[in-house]
Amino acid sequence: VCDFEDGSCNWQHLAGDHADWVRRSGASGPPHPDTAPPTDHTTYTAGGHYYWLPSSASDPSGHRAKVASPMFPAGRGACIQLWYYMHGEGVGTLNVYGPGGQETPLLSRTGTHGPMWRFAQASLGNHGQPYQVSPSVR
Repeated sequence: VCDFEDGSCNWQHLAGDHADWVRRSGASGPPHPDTAPPTDHTTYTAGGHYYWLPSSASDPSGHRAKVASPMFPAGRGACIQLWYYMHGEGVGTLNVYGPGGQETPLLSRTGTHGPMWRFAQASLGNHGQPYQVSPSVR
């Protein structure tokens, strides 16, 4: 379980994307005043932490920001659970890709979903070898 209060929990930025996720707390300021939440989901305070990707309507189409989870051990089925905040102009698509670089996302959300945290989860299935998941935003 990772709530990002003590750092990245070994999630890593991936090479070959166009932007990096930013660990932050509190609401966003200029030039993107309305796209980040006023609080995190874990502590419900402005001092709590989350990972954020600045967005605006002027962002180039097709740009991506990708991260990868730490390796998870092989074994019985599992799921990924997350809270997301997608609000404001220029919000793109959040995709969560499963083990082995699957081309079809396990989870996908597009566009603004209102000024609130929302819950999502997806099954990762059974794996005979260690694996990781990779959220990507475009």
